[in-house]
Amino acid sequence: MVWALGSAVAGGNPARVLLTGEAARLADALRRQGVSCAVGPEQDPLAYAKVWRYTHWVSVTAGSAVVTSVLDLAEQRAPLDAAAVARALVR
Repeated sequence: MVWALGSAVAGGNPARVLLTGEAARLADALRRQGVSCAVGPEQDPLAYAKVWRYTHWVSVTAGSAVVTSVLDLAEQRAPLDAAAVARALVR
């Protein structure tokens, strides 16, 4: 979890992703794609993501992934698969 404690300077650092609920099943596939991620708590995940300096929070609503930027709370929807979520992280 050293990466979670590092500087959160926008633009220069890779995504650090918090997964909750059904999105947790994407963890292994995202890691294979080089995405730093961890499974987080169901209760108040946004606060947890802010405290631990995650860049994004991924949850699932109506069968699709919701990728939320922790910095500005912008949301993107993506299919519930690791490749689609990884693409959403770089937009």
